[in-house]
Amino acid sequence: MSATACWPRWINSWMINWISDLVRVCGPCAKQSYTLKEHSATEVQFAENAETALAQVCSLPWGAKVTMGWAVWHVLEHEIHHRGEIYLMLGMLGMEAPDV
Repeated sequence: MSATACWPRWINSWMINWISDLVRVCGPCAKQSYTLKEHSATEVQFAENAETALAQVCSLPWGAKVTMGWAVWHVLEHEIHHRGEIYLMLGMLGMEAPDV
């Protein structure tokens, strides 16, 4: 398996634009359908042996090589960062952040 074969398609930055176009043209149900399909594919990838999947080395679009575990952690950390920004903005507006 090549280094890029293990890289999940949902992480690529160009995919964000593609999903935005999909929603604009086809509606929000298309995004949900696409997301569920990709989630299922990711579950299959990790179901057989999560340790092996997380240890796979992947090439990032700019050429750096990282493990899948690092990539998953980075995406999770990125989501946490943006949630913190949203909660900060809500607090500055005097609103209570939702309990998630």
